[in-house]
Amino acid sequence: MPLPQEHLRHLESSLHQHERELQDLERDPDQGRPEVRTEIEFHKVVLQVGRNDKIRSILGELHDNPQLIDQLASNPSEFLRARGINLPAHVTRIVTNKRTPRSFMAGIDFQIAGRAFSLQWESEWGFGVRVL
Repeated sequence: MPLPQEHLRHLESSLHQHERELQDLERDPDQGRPEVRTEIEFHKVVLQVGRNDKIRSILGELHDNPQLIDQLASNPSEFLRARGINLPAHVTRIVTNKRTPRSFMAGIDFQIAGRAFSLQWESEWGFGVRVL
């Protein structure tokens, strides 16, 4: 079963916003400045992960079968490799958090130019991004 429609609608809206911001930054005359390059790379990683159908499929699996979060937590590399997932080079770790059997989170932390970020999907609330 796929992810809940409200999660996907929010994700698509967020991805459109990241795409617009990326386009604006790439047209910026200051795009060569380190802080602008960091922001550009940030949006590229968000778009790469958010548009990855295999990642969405895995999240759908987790949604339908919450016990899989334990497998992801115990051996993230093997879990992703078995499903043909290659994460961006900036990824520093896979994160999971299981609050109850049906309430959990899966995500990635990544770094760009020394700044840390997190992309997360929560079974109850959907997708989010934050600066760490």
